[in-house]
Amino acid sequence: MTYIAHIADDGSKQTVQEHSLNPARFAGSILESVGLGKTAYLAGILHDAGKFTKAYQQYLEDSAAKKPVVKGSVKHTFAGVSYLLQNFHSETGPESWEDYTTELVAYAVGAHHGLFDCIDYLHRSGLQHRVDAPDSNETEAMQNFTSE
Repeated sequence: MTYIAHIADDGSKQTVQEHSLNPARFAGSILESVGLGKTAYLAGILHDAGKFTKAYQQYLEDSAAKKPVVKGSVKHTFAGVSYLLQNFHSETGPESWEDYTTELVAYAVGAHHGLFDCIDYLHRSGLQHRVDAPDSNETEAMQNFTSE
């Protein structure tokens, strides 16, 4: 299956793969000079991983067909954040430089549309909230992500 990231008003489509590679390459090239090229590339690749889901594809099709949709109702940023934290971060919290780096990349992935609270009003981790969210769709997204 080809997963679509955007459908323009004229009906043209951009795949999630194309959409993810473009910012990954751009971010990687911009931050290469400060030694963060690969880190920025990773954030770019994962920023829209949640679009590799049936829920997002349905949302996109409905939106393109001018059906009523609630903007932001399918949380496509949670999958990349959840994937990073579940696979590269200590369960007990930050214990190493790798954990801190994972948190920074997860923040970049989660915040690519703007505001992303690292903590909520009860001082709970905003990053962990994305891992625990029932609608992160991380498993489905990453299975489809790796098969593309």
